[in-house]
Amino acid sequence: MKKVIGIFMMMVFMVIFVTTAFAVDYEEVKSFCLEHYYLNKFVPANESDRYNIVDDDAYGIGGFEDPIKTWDEFIEWYYPEYLAPNWPEFAEDVDVEFYHVIQGSENYDYVIVELKLNNGKLMSDYVSGEPDVTRISGIVPCKK
Repeated sequence: MKKVIGIFMMMVFMVIFVTTAFAVDYEEVKSFCLEHYYLNKFVPANESDRYNIVDDDAYGIGGFEDPIKTWDEFIEWYYPEYLAPNWPEFAEDVDVEFYHVIQGSENYDYVIVELKLNNGKLMSDYVSGEPDVTRISGIVPCKK
């Protein structure tokens, strides 16, 4: 059962943290991150990597098939309607914080969502295929 849940969670996390070609203009998001020093860490060094791993943290660019309309909607939806019902054990153990990037790019505003474990476990303990880190941060584009 744990493997089935792990595979399902991995697929969902890939949707969250890996931008699909049809949904979000990955190049616009990537360029925006590279233009701002404090956001550079969200761009993986290799196109084939999902995350940029720095020490015990993983950073990535997120996206959805249908881009979230506003950053307020994303924050209101993410934990109570998405994370908690789908992964209650993980939701109980993880601290979720949101940060709004003040200046957006031409077509997007951005929310940074940070998932942090403070219980001695790693993300890979909950989801097979996730990195052995205690914190994952994703920058999520929201349509302007």
